[in-house]
Amino acid sequence: MRTNVVSLIPQIELDIIEAYLFDKGEYEFEEYLDEAEVPEPSETSRLSVAVAQILLNRIQGTLPQTGWIDANNDARASRQEIKRHKDATKLSFSPRLICCINWADSGPGISWIEAYHITFIPGFEKYIVTSSRDGDDAWECTDHAIGIGDPSEDPINVSRRLLTEFWSHQPAEQARWAYLVDVGLIDHKTADEWANDVWGEETEEEADES
Repeated sequence: MRTNVVSLIPQIELDIIEAYLFDKGEYEFEEYLDEAEVPEPSETSRLSVAVAQILLNRIQGTLPQTGWIDANNDARASRQEIKRHKDATKLSFSPRLICCINWADSGPGISWIEAYHITFIPGFEKYIVTSSRDGDDAWECTDHAIGIGDPSEDPINVSRRLLTEFWSHQPAEQARWAYLVDVGLIDHKTADEWANDVWGEETEEEADES
């Protein structure tokens, strides 16, 4: 199953992806996850975070980010650099943006951005969808994998199933996301249709407010 990629990425990364895909657990990887400073979020697994970091490493410059100038006049960023294993030099994955949403604007210049990507995993012949934010406020991590799909489903169907499921499991007080920030695999109309699957159709008044 994985002979096509075994020589292209470090064995530890291959094992982590395989463990996530086949729900094998993370206990045997704890030493590596500690060394890699993978956070321990309470609402998802460390494997889901580690997998997202492996898949999104190449495009991390495009992921949600907030910057500011601190008291010492130094530039600071909310997102830490995503590092891969030192031997990860031969294969870079190719995540594809599904869409990027803003949950809400809670103040001037303060938005709650979340970007979703889908990545095909060669050798395993699976899709993995990931969620990315500019900080760890919501999930105690900036990136994590949210689900898996088979090539028997096309990428749009995989994305729809996993995103609507992910949105459905938001806290009860979380309202429908406010607006689409960027398009990728889907356009504004499609994103709204998917949101309707979860929250129902927006009224004209709600649409005007957003």
